[in-house]
Amino acid sequence: MKNKKILDRFLGCTFGGAVADAFTFPYNGIFTKDLISSISVDTKKYKKTKTGECGNFSLPTMSVIAVIKAIISKNKPDDMGTLAELKTMYLNEEHRGKLYATIDAIKNAIDDKKWEEIPVKVGIADCSTALRSAPIGLWNYDNKPKVIHECSAEISKVTHKDYRATSAAIMAGSAISYLINIKKKFSFDDFLKNIYNTVMLEDKETALLLKELPKIYKKKNPEIALLKLLKLGNISYSPYEYGGGISPFSLSVVFTALYVFTKNFNNFDKMMTDIVHISGEINALACIAGNFWGALNGYNALPVELVDNLLDKEELYALTVKLFKLKHGIKE
Repeated sequence: MKNKKILDRFLGCTFGGAVADAFTFPYNGIFTKDLISSISVDTKKYKKTKTGECGNFSLPTMSVIAVIKAIISKNKPDDMGTLAELKTMYLNEEHRGKLYATIDAIKNAIDDKKWEEIPVKVGIADCSTALRSAPIGLWNYDNKPKVIHECSAEISKVTHKDYRATSAAIMAGSAISYLINIKKKFSFDDFLKNIYNTVMLEDKETALLLKELPKIYKKKNPEIALLKLLKLGNISYSPYEYGGGISPFSLSVVFTALYVFTKNFNNFDKMMTDIVHISGEINALACIAGNFWGALNGYNALPVELVDNLLDKEELYALTVKLFKLKHGIKE
């Protein structure tokens, strides 16, 4: 019975992110709040992308798939295995959406640069590291914070040297491991405490920023709350950037994902609507928040219409089950 529940949460995590990614992908990059607020959001069905497809997930979910494949290939999370899968994804053009600075690291690897020269320089801290955290959280759900920290940091530093990119990945990974393991009613305070204790092992500054979330959570005006979230750890943020929406900055994306998830931890439809109305680079945010939601509530709690109409869902399902079986020593 325990394994059945954990499997439901494994699948919930990967599919929650994929569904949220596919749902928000058509809205991604609509940078004006005036425009986004005029669009009707129907959370029961996917909107068509520019190419006319519906239910097509993008780079955030493909990053999750790449890390799952690497774990299955190496029988554990592995930095070189992850880089190899990211290279394959890029060379085969198996990606939709922006690779951010990860593309530069992949090109460095293709050019056979030394291992230490592959990651992009300090100062570049986009959210692509955090997008790779879901499988790390799943794999380490029964491990201690130190292990989650080390594993998340290792997979992040494959492409990025900046501590903020690493801290974002650690926060996302530790959040998922906590949610998979939860046995009682969800507690916002316990949730944040767990993430705080894990990220403290990497960076005290980011951990202290995390303590600001409860204050922002209490803000009655959502516009003020959002502005404070987007400025958290990013003092140079301007409300004129991305039309007042979210940028791909790592800490902004993960802090906002934590916020929208905890505000809507029992209402997936409302979470999707809130994310679309944030505007900007939202599908990375949606994928991470969807990973959180599914890890807590499970696969069977996700909207049936969106799961059924998700493209390429068979591969994601099979890979998630394989990851679960490998983790628990269950033979195929």
